[in-house]
Amino acid sequence: MKKFFIGILAVTLALGGSAFTKFSTKAAGDNFGETALGTYHKIANPYNPALCLNTSANPCAYVVTAAGATHVTLNSYTATQMATFLANGWVAKKDNNTGLYTGN
Repeated sequence: MKKFFIGILAVTLALGGSAFTKFSTKAAGDNFGETALGTYHKIANPYNPALCLNTSANPCAYVVTAAGATHVTLNSYTATQMATFLANGWVAKKDNNTGLYTGN
């Protein structure tokens, strides 16, 4: 009976300890393109500057920096959020292209 309780205690500690483990999605190097006016989505395929349409003043694409890897982890953001991330050093402009990105 004593071994049974020790076994239960060991399992409980193992499960309880993993509940407090921090899991984060590393996003450094992810690209975000302006796929709709004022909305940026994560780009699944390699970024292609030829797919930028000069239809808005917003940057066509951003890349997540190492500093932003634990902050920029969602699949989409507004232009205002991306501007804040840029000011924080969490993203950088991919290049000098502006407008909508037509890739995916």
